[in-house]
Amino acid sequence: MEGSTKATLEFHNIRVFGHPEPEASRNVVLEREIPSDAALIGALVVRVVEACRSEGLFPDDGEAAQSATCLEEALRNAIAHGNGNDFSKKVQVQVFVKGAEWGYTVQDEGQGFNLLQCMGRIVDDAPLREYGRGLRIISHYMDTVEYFEGGAFLVMTKKMESE
Repeated sequence: MEGSTKATLEFHNIRVFGHPEPEASRNVVLEREIPSDAALIGALVVRVVEACRSEGLFPDDGEAAQSATCLEEALRNAIAHGNGNDFSKKVQVQVFVKGAEWGYTVQDEGQGFNLLQCMGRIVDDAPLREYGRGLRIISHYMDTVEYFEGGAFLVMTKKMESE
Protein backbone atom coordinates (compact mmCIF):
# COMPACT_ATOMS: atom_id res chain seq x y z
CA MET A 1 0.00 0.00 0.00
CA GLU A 2 2.86 2.34 0.79
CA GLY A 3 4.17 2.00 -2.79
CA SER A 4 0.79 3.09 -4.18
CA THR A 5 0.73 6.23 -2.05
CA LYS A 6 4.26 7.13 -3.10
CA ALA A 7 3.41 6.64 -6.78
CA THR A 8 0.36 8.87 -6.47
CA LEU A 9 2.54 11.65 -5.11
CA GLU A 10 5.30 10.94 -7.61
CA PHE A 11 2.98 11.41 -10.60
CA HIS A 12 0.89 14.30 -9.29
CA ASN A 13 1.73 16.57 -12.23
CA ILE A 14 0.82 14.29 -15.17
CA ARG A 15 -2.37 15.05 -17.10
CA VAL A 16 -3.92 13.49 -20.21
CA PHE A 17 -5.94 15.40 -22.84
CA GLY A 18 -7.40 14.78 -26.30
CA HIS A 19 -5.81 17.43 -28.51
CA PRO A 20 -3.01 19.91 -27.80
CA GLU A 21 -3.61 23.62 -27.42
CA PRO A 22 -3.05 25.73 -30.52
CA GLU A 23 0.60 26.52 -31.14
CA ALA A 24 -0.28 30.21 -31.53
CA SER A 25 -0.45 30.44 -27.73
CA ARG A 26 3.26 29.54 -27.51
CA ASN A 27 6.32 31.49 -28.60
CA VAL A 28 8.41 28.79 -30.34
CA VAL A 29 12.13 29.30 -29.70
CA LEU A 30 13.43 26.24 -31.58
CA GLU A 31 11.89 23.52 -33.74
CA ARG A 32 13.62 20.35 -34.93
CA GLU A 33 12.63 17.04 -36.49
CA ILE A 34 14.69 13.86 -36.55
CA PRO A 35 14.16 10.35 -37.91
CA SER A 36 13.61 7.64 -35.31
CA ASP A 37 17.27 6.85 -34.67
CA ALA A 38 18.45 6.80 -31.05
CA ALA A 39 21.97 7.68 -32.22
CA LEU A 40 20.70 11.19 -33.08
CA ILE A 41 19.35 11.97 -29.61
CA GLY A 42 22.59 13.20 -28.02
CA ALA A 43 23.35 15.81 -30.67
CA LEU A 44 19.75 17.04 -30.66
CA VAL A 45 19.69 17.41 -26.87
CA VAL A 46 22.95 19.40 -26.96
CA ARG A 47 21.54 21.72 -29.64
CA VAL A 48 18.29 22.21 -27.73
CA VAL A 49 20.06 22.92 -24.43
CA GLU A 50 22.28 25.47 -26.16
CA ALA A 51 19.19 27.22 -27.56
CA CYS A 52 17.60 27.25 -24.11
CA ARG A 53 20.75 28.71 -22.57
CA SER A 54 20.91 31.44 -25.21
CA GLU A 55 17.28 32.32 -24.37
CA GLY A 56 18.15 32.49 -20.65
CA LEU A 57 15.69 29.74 -19.74
CA PHE A 58 17.94 27.95 -17.25
CA PRO A 59 18.76 29.69 -13.97
CA ASP A 60 21.71 27.35 -13.39
CA ASP A 61 23.63 24.35 -14.71
CA GLY A 62 21.64 21.99 -12.50
CA GLU A 63 18.37 22.88 -14.18
CA ALA A 64 20.03 22.64 -17.57
CA ALA A 65 21.18 19.09 -16.76
CA GLN A 66 17.76 18.07 -15.40
CA SER A 67 16.04 19.52 -18.44
CA ALA A 68 18.42 17.72 -20.79
CA THR A 69 17.74 14.43 -19.00
CA CYS A 70 13.97 14.92 -19.34
CA LEU A 71 14.26 15.71 -23.03
CA GLU A 72 16.51 12.72 -23.64
CA GLU A 73 14.08 10.38 -21.88
CA ALA A 74 11.12 11.80 -23.83
CA LEU A 75 12.98 11.37 -27.12
CA ARG A 76 14.01 7.80 -26.27
CA ASN A 77 10.39 6.94 -25.43
CA ALA A 78 9.11 8.57 -28.63
CA ILE A 79 11.62 6.74 -30.82
CA ALA A 80 11.48 3.32 -29.16
CA HIS A 81 7.90 3.07 -27.94
CA GLY A 82 6.07 5.62 -30.09
CA ASN A 83 7.69 5.00 -33.45
CA GLY A 84 8.96 1.48 -32.79
CA ASN A 85 12.49 2.47 -33.91
CA ASP A 86 11.12 2.84 -37.44
CA PHE A 87 13.63 5.13 -39.20
CA SER A 88 10.98 6.26 -41.68
CA LYS A 89 8.96 7.82 -38.84
CA LYS A 90 9.86 11.23 -37.43
CA VAL A 91 10.00 12.79 -33.98
CA GLN A 92 9.39 16.52 -33.66
CA VAL A 93 10.70 18.70 -30.83
CA GLN A 94 9.91 22.29 -29.91
CA VAL A 95 11.23 24.60 -27.24
CA PHE A 96 8.66 27.22 -26.34
CA VAL A 97 7.96 30.07 -23.96
CA LYS A 98 4.44 30.78 -22.81
CA GLY A 99 3.87 33.49 -20.24
CA ALA A 100 5.97 32.75 -17.15
CA GLU A 101 6.91 29.22 -18.20
CA TRP A 102 9.00 27.48 -20.82
CA GLY A 103 8.91 23.93 -22.04
CA TYR A 104 9.38 21.23 -24.62
CA THR A 105 6.97 19.45 -26.88
CA VAL A 106 7.87 16.01 -28.24
CA GLN A 107 5.66 14.40 -30.85
CA ASP A 108 5.99 11.00 -32.48
CA GLU A 109 4.01 9.25 -35.21
CA GLY A 110 2.91 6.36 -33.02
CA GLN A 111 -0.52 5.36 -31.76
CA GLY A 112 0.14 6.57 -28.21
CA PHE A 113 -0.15 4.44 -25.10
CA ASN A 114 -2.40 3.79 -22.13
CA LEU A 115 -0.88 6.07 -19.49
CA LEU A 116 -2.96 4.67 -16.61
CA GLN A 117 -1.96 1.11 -17.45
CA CYS A 118 1.67 2.18 -17.79
CA MET A 119 1.61 4.00 -14.44
CA GLY A 120 -0.01 0.98 -12.77
CA ARG A 121 2.80 -1.20 -14.04
CA ILE A 122 5.37 1.31 -12.75
CA VAL A 123 3.78 1.24 -9.28
CA ASP A 124 3.93 -2.55 -9.24
CA ASP A 125 7.54 -2.74 -10.43
CA ALA A 126 10.64 -2.01 -8.42
CA PRO A 127 11.50 1.72 -8.46
CA LEU A 128 14.85 1.28 -10.22
CA ARG A 129 13.61 -0.88 -13.08
CA GLU A 130 14.10 0.55 -16.53
CA TYR A 131 10.39 0.34 -17.41
CA GLY A 132 8.78 3.69 -16.66
CA ARG A 133 12.03 5.42 -15.79
CA GLY A 134 11.41 8.21 -18.30
CA LEU A 135 7.96 8.95 -16.88
CA ARG A 136 9.38 9.07 -13.35
CA ILE A 137 12.24 11.38 -14.31
CA ILE A 138 10.11 13.76 -16.36
CA SER A 139 7.43 13.92 -13.68
CA HIS A 140 10.03 14.59 -11.00
CA TYR A 141 11.93 17.42 -12.71
CA MET A 142 9.25 19.19 -14.76
CA ASP A 143 6.43 21.24 -13.23
CA THR A 144 3.71 19.97 -15.58
CA VAL A 145 3.59 16.96 -17.87
CA GLU A 146 0.72 16.73 -20.33
CA TYR A 147 0.02 13.98 -22.86
CA PHE A 148 -2.19 14.56 -25.88
CA GLU A 149 -3.33 12.40 -28.80
CA GLY A 150 -3.26 9.25 -26.72
CA GLY A 151 0.30 9.91 -25.58
CA ALA A 152 1.90 10.59 -28.96
CA PHE A 153 2.25 14.32 -28.13
CA LEU A 154 3.99 15.36 -24.91
CA VAL A 155 4.15 18.86 -23.45
CA MET A 156 6.40 19.35 -20.43
CA THR A 157 6.85 22.72 -18.79
CA LYS A 158 8.86 24.54 -16.11
CA LYS A 159 8.01 27.78 -14.39
CA MET A 160 10.56 30.52 -14.94
CA GLU A 161 12.26 31.79 -11.81
CA SER A 162 11.46 35.36 -10.84
CA GLU A 163 14.39 37.71 -10.96
